[in-house]
Amino acid sequence: MQNFLVPFCVFVCFVRVSYQNPVNNVCTTFLDYYKNMIYNPNCYHNPDVYLSVPEIIKRYDYPLQTYQVTTNDGYILTVFRIPYVQNFLKRSIGPPVFLQHGIAQSSMVFVNIGRRSLAFTLADNGYDVWLGNFRGSVYSNKHKYLNGDNKTYWNFTFHENGVYDLPAQLNVVTKVTNQKIIYIGYSMGSTAYFVYNTQYPEIAKNTIRISISIAPVAFLKNVDKQIKFIIEGWCQLKNIHDKNGNGGIFRRTKGYIARRQRICLPYPVKMRFCLLSAYIFGLLDTAEEDPEILPVIVMQDQDAVAMKTVYHYVQLVRCGRFQQYDYRELNDEIYGTSAPPQYNLSNINVPNFFIRANRDSISTQKNVEETFKFLSDSAKPFDIFVVSSDAFRHGDFVTARDVRILVYEPILDFLEKNKNKFL
Repeated sequence: MQNFLVPFCVFVCFVRVSYQNPVNNVCTTFLDYYKNMIYNPNCYHNPDVYLSVPEIIKRYDYPLQTYQVTTNDGYILTVFRIPYVQNFLKRSIGPPVFLQHGIAQSSMVFVNIGRRSLAFTLADNGYDVWLGNFRGSVYSNKHKYLNGDNKTYWNFTFHENGVYDLPAQLNVVTKVTNQKIIYIGYSMGSTAYFVYNTQYPEIAKNTIRISISIAPVAFLKNVDKQIKFIIEGWCQLKNIHDKNGNGGIFRRTKGYIARRQRICLPYPVKMRFCLLSAYIFGLLDTAEEDPEILPVIVMQDQDAVAMKTVYHYVQLVRCGRFQQYDYRELNDEIYGTSAPPQYNLSNINVPNFFIRANRDSISTQKNVEETFKFLSDSAKPFDIFVVSSDAFRHGDFVTARDVRILVYEPILDFLEKNKNKFL
């Protein structure tokens, strides 16, 4: 009996210690990842690598409310809210701010870098923060009649995000707060916003106070050369996926997360391998990588996307216009014209503030300026803000080590400066 009890007690003690001291999964430098992470004093356990958005919000001691909304075409979306709580600084209560993520993402990108994240930065400054989640993402993957294994479920692009998802999500914000909204859209979050504004200009004018577009995406004629080169590969992938897939990729199933953990962690060389496409596309710069945050980005930031959405962007690169999806021979039947209708940006009446970076391979200077040019005068009362870093790229707006200083604090300054004008 004694022979059994001794190893049993050792096992119990080991399990208890392991439970009380979770295994280290992040380090303060990239080199430390290779120096026995378990016992390295420069490494520690960051729960954010595996937590959900609600869990991260609660972990940092912010209040949380969750709302579910159903779009007019049956998709069930989740919206998170970090309501303002009076703190010792006694700041005045700010208006609601709605954050909308980019392509193949979820609202995770607004809470993914700890207290420096955009959602927490705004909440700390008294704003009522709302986090949107587009259809297909892990927090908005339900439908009244369909499921993600059905090809019909994935039959959408950023057009549907703008026509259905945004109205449903913004409506719950105005219902709860009875206030107009500050809209902040990152990447595809801005594309969908432009669609929403061009399709419902009067509703948008009565709903939105002001829009801040981070790395805005509309015209894509002048993307960097490497993106144009890789586009042909995406077209081939779409053809294969159309025959064999269900229309959606990067779905965050348990199997997907387990595979990603096995392939991408724990060493920086593996993490960067899993981000290889982002480097090739010029979306990230290693100069802005934070060793303590990279595992979170690798495990958390990528989310499901419809192949049709990706191909819609491919069409915009090829045609050089900001237009609806090109169904080719079916255009006459669907649109009543041989070519897809263009989105008329001059319909937008809400004031816009654009933020771009000089090394952004997608929201390039020419692309952003062309989008800006087509806005009506009333919609562009502010100059385009350019990030003061030559290392900043498209993906760095939600991941970079210096993003709070370079982007989020200027947003706060902008809102404070213009609070009497538009807010």
